[in-house]
Amino acid sequence: MSGGDFYNNQNARVGKYFATHIISAAKGGEIGFKEAYDLTGLYGGTFQTYAERLGIRIR
Repeated sequence: MSGGDFYNNQNARVGKYFATHIISAAKGGEIGFKEAYDLTGLYGGTFQTYAERLGIRIR
C-alpha cells in the first residue's frame, strides 16, 4: 500500500491557488520567506521543492 505523494497532498492541505500566490509573493519580495513558511507550514528545502512542483523557480 502506498502512502501517497507528500507534495500532491499539499495541494489539498494548503491549497494550490493559495500556495502559488504566497510563493510568488515571497519570491517577489512582497512578503518575507519566514512569513511564507508560516502561512504554508512548509520550510526550507520542502518549501522550495513544492514551489518547483507548482512550476515556480525560487533560485
